[in-house]
Parts: sequence; C-alpha cells; structure tokens
Amino acid sequence: LRRQMGTAVSHLVITPDSLALHDVWLDTAVFRQKLASAKLADWQAALDLYAGDLLEEMDQFWLLSQRAELRELYLAGLQRTCQALLRQQRLNEALATAHRWTLADPLNEAAHASAIQLYARLGRYAAALQQYDTLVQLLADELDVAPLPETEALVADLRAQRQTAAAPQPLPPQLIGRQAERSLLLTQLEQLRDGQGSVVLLEGDPGIGKTRLLEAAAAAARHRNLRLAWGRLAEHSVPHRFAPLPE
Repeated sequence: LRRQMGTAVSHLVITPDSLALHDVWLDTAVFRQKLASAKLADWQAALDLYAGDLLEEMDQFWLLSQRAELRELYLAGLQRTCQALLRQQRLNEALATAHRWTLADPLNEAAHASAIQLYARLGRYAAALQQYDTLVQLLADELDVAPLPETEALVADLRAQRQTAAAPQPLPPQLIGRQAERSLLLTQLEQLRDGQGSVVLLEGDPGIGKTRLLEAAAAAARHRNLRLAWGRLAEHSVPHRFAPLPE
C-alpha cells in the first residue's frame, strides 16, 4: 500500500489494527457540516456537493447504511432549502430546488406540490398543471394511487386562479405625471419581491391623485404576481383599530 500511494501515504495513519485517513478534504464531512449550519447559503453549498449516492459503483454491505443516511440528509436538505427560499420570496431559486427534489425523489408528493405552488406563484399556470399531470402519472404507474386531497385542492385553486388571470381586465386610466412617486413605489415592489418588505406613507390634499397613484402601484404588484390587499376607510367613520381591513 505504501509503495502504491507514493507521497500520498502521508495522509494515512496505519497501525497494526487499523487504517485511517489524516489531513484530507472529505466531501461527505463538508456536506454534513454545511447542512448542520443555520445559514441558507451553507445548505445550498451542501446540496451542490451531493453528486449522487455514495460510491454507487460499489456494492459492499458496509456502505449501505451510510449511503442511505447521506441520501436522506440530501432529501431533507432539498426540502428545507426550498421552503427557506420560498419564505424569502426567491421564487425562481426555490423552483429550481423543487425540481432537484422531484428528480431525486420522484414519488414524493410534497416535492411535486412545492413545484406546482411555485409555478403558480410565478404565473406559469400551464407548467404547474403539467407538473401535476406528471405526478398523477407517476403515482398511478408506480403505486396505483391518486394524489392526496390536499394536492387536489391546490390544483383546483390553481385552475380557478388561471381562469381569473385569463379573464379580460379593464385597463386603468393612464397615469399622468407623478413619475418620481411611481418610480419610488416600483422600487419598493421590486425589493418586496426579493423578500425586503417596507412601509410607504402616501399623503397629500384631497383630489391630487393619491388613489390613482395607488391603483397604478396595485396594477404593478399584480403584474409581479405579488399578493395584494386593498382597504378603504370612510372619512367620518367612528375610529377603531384595523378599520380599513373590514372594508
């Protein structure tokens, strides 16, 4: 062994009873370390290290448990990373992770449901329905079962969203002026889509176009597939907490 390894033998610790590696970089060790981190970037780096099952060209019995453990860590890491990216509104990255998850675990319905949800959030309804069709075919072919009721409900809601999005919407009147204020609101929307929320206070005298400016901002938010809530408060109503919300 010493003759075969040449200078690399310095990385071996050899005793009469054991053989161990010393001072070497092990991808499995780094993989475990980064997945144990609290940082999303470390999780992503760990997932990139996983290139397939451990020593998949070998079939020794002692490998089976370690191979299975690393694979389960990888699948759990995909799910956790996908959910974290979704919480940060990094939808395209989350979708790419969901795709990796479905490829690594094709019969995992939660993985397909995540991809369907993300397609819908991005406004890609046809791709979402195609993903659902793929799931239905896989479950039927491999397990002879139908998707879970939760997945069926998700897709029913998706079809309703698609019909609403396809319905012609009346065009709002053209916004004249207020370019600086509109540019500020659009910047805030872009930051919101990247997971950086904020509060903007719009004030001014009656009749100067505040509502029209907000309508333009709302249209821009819908175009970016952002969730929108709109409240209105009567000028002389009795004040109470959260008054605009019921309206």
